[in-house]
Order: sequence, then C-alpha cells, then structure tokens
Amino acid sequence: MQQIEREIEAIRDELSRNSGAKADSYDILPLELPETWPQAIKAYHALRRDRHGRIFFQFIFCDGLLYSPFSVDGLERLLSVCFANERLRLTAAQTAEVVLMLSRPEYGINLIESVEELSQPNRSALERVYGLKDLSPQLVKLDENDYKLTFWTFHLRRGTLKRWLVYIPAGGGRIRISEDVAIELSQLQQEEA
Repeated sequence: MQQIEREIEAIRDELSRNSGAKADSYDILPLELPETWPQAIKAYHALRRDRHGRIFFQFIFCDGLLYSPFSVDGLERLLSVCFANERLRLTAAQTAEVVLMLSRPEYGINLIESVEELSQPNRSALERVYGLKDLSPQLVKLDENDYKLTFWTFHLRRGTLKRWLVYIPAGGGRIRISEDVAIELSQLQQEEA
C-alpha cells in the first residue's frame, strides 16, 4: 500500500471514530503545500459529500504521524515537534496555516500574508483609519519555551479582516487562540466615503 493510501486510510479511521458520520461519506484529498514547507509535512482535506462544503476537516501528517483536529492536544503536539526539530521548522505564515487547519477550519477564510493581497481601496482605508501597513504573520519568541503568533485572516463572504493572537507554550501546555481585532472592510470603505 502506498504512503498516501495508508495516510488516507488513517484519516478514514479517525473520521469514523470521531465525526458521527461514516468515513466513506467524506472525500479525502491531499493538499498541495508549497515547496518551501518541510518535506516531512503533508496535509489533507476531508470534505463531507452530503453537506455541500459546510462540513470539512483538515489533517496533517508529520514524519508519518497523524495530527487530527479531533485530538485534544494534536495542535500542541505538532507545534512542539516542529519547534524542537530544525528540519521541521515552520515560518510564521506556515505556523498560522497549521493553526487554521487544525483548530479553526471555516470555509472562505484566507490567511493574509501581505497587505498587498487586499484591494487598493481597502489598503488605503486601513492605513488612514488604523495606521496598518503590515499584515504579515509574526512569530515572536517570548522566552525559552513560549511563542506568540500574530496573523490576519480575511473572510471572503463576510468581508471581515481579523487579527488572531496565538500563545504557544512550546515546552507543552495548551495553546491559547483569540480573535483580537475584527474590521468590516465594506463598512470601513463606506465610512471613508
């Protein structure tokens, strides 16, 4: 059995134990990660066929081990492994993607890596009203074991820009994730007009 087939079978087992639906009611597709990601990390998207995109999960394999959104500490274990191993080191943007995959899957949410990804009117309004020029993800080491990740997402359907704060105890413990700021870009443009 090929590696991808084994990984898909492991995901089907995880889904059948935890999702409340039969595992064969999901389409499981490998996600194409950019070449800049560590080779040992693979991601999969499981989409429930009968719910038309409303129910989906994402799974990550790292060095052949499954990290699941159903696991209470899956995200913590994965990030702890990545922070401890230079070969698996993630950038701030990659860490934000992992957080979104395993803890906040929602259709239509995109990670913003640069203010340039927004339209010119939105960039101008953000700079004038909030003084925001840089929306790139930031990963800061707070002390020997703890990190703070800050990143922005854009919700396509709602037109909402959100800033997320993630406190990561790299030596173990629970990750804390919070939405810090939400900006309705359509409303911001109306206020500017």
